[in-house]
Amino acid sequence: MNQSAPAPPPAQNQTIRVGVPLVNLYATVLDKKNSIVPNLDQSNFKILEDKVEQKISFFSRESTLPLSIGLMMDTSGSEAGKIKVEQQAASEFFHRVLRPGDKAFVLAFDAGANLLSAWTSNIPTLDRAIQRTIVGIGYNDKVQPGQFVPGATHLYDVIYAACLKKMAPETGRKTLIILTDADDEGSEMGENDAIEAAQRSDTLVHFVLIGLVRGKSMDVARRIAGETGGREMYITQKFRLENAFAKFPMKCAPNIRSATIQPIANRTESTGT
Repeated sequence: MNQSAPAPPPAQNQTIRVGVPLVNLYATVLDKKNSIVPNLDQSNFKILEDKVEQKISFFSRESTLPLSIGLMMDTSGSEAGKIKVEQQAASEFFHRVLRPGDKAFVLAFDAGANLLSAWTSNIPTLDRAIQRTIVGIGYNDKVQPGQFVPGATHLYDVIYAACLKKMAPETGRKTLIILTDADDEGSEMGENDAIEAAQRSDTLVHFVLIGLVRGKSMDVARRIAGETGGREMYITQKFRLENAFAKFPMKCAPNIRSATIQPIANRTESTGT
């Protein structure tokens, strides 16, 4: 009677490899004059978790990868009278910043969101999308564009959706630039949800704050930008919108192109016997 051969004993000293996800951390270092400090290397950084130093497995500067920009323009009633200036400044920004291989999309938001241009590297297409912005463009069909509706700025919702649906599938350097007064009204998602979505999609969030910005809204913009590696700029009578966009590529683009450090890991592959 034939019997099956017994299974061989497990090999001695067999290596078992367990993959542990690496965690990406982005860092930007500013000096006392709020200027970016370039040319830092791995020895300049330490990563602590619960006061315990973690190993940095990889360290690099993403200075050559393509840049993906999501331009999000607040078209709620509080932005009435500012849209034309915003349109001109945003168009000039794209002409100044986008390089071959880079791409962008344009989204207008208020009570809803309206994608005016999908991902494209074509600047005239982006220009036309920007020129289509109008107060109320994201409202439903019961509200006419240009009509003021109070309580309708779903800022957290659009950050959340844009990060997970538009930015997450992309690779390379990613940033959202949001023109708004940062006054959220009516979102289902919260501030922490927006931050988490940006972090999960490795997206830097920059705010250009326009108009009468309340203290709470300023704090919201500062926290979301700070938690995601972005910046916030406040537009005043002395610091006009066109000036902000003129400074943006000099002060904020290096935050993406030259001085963003990625990835830094706090866990590595483990091996056992």
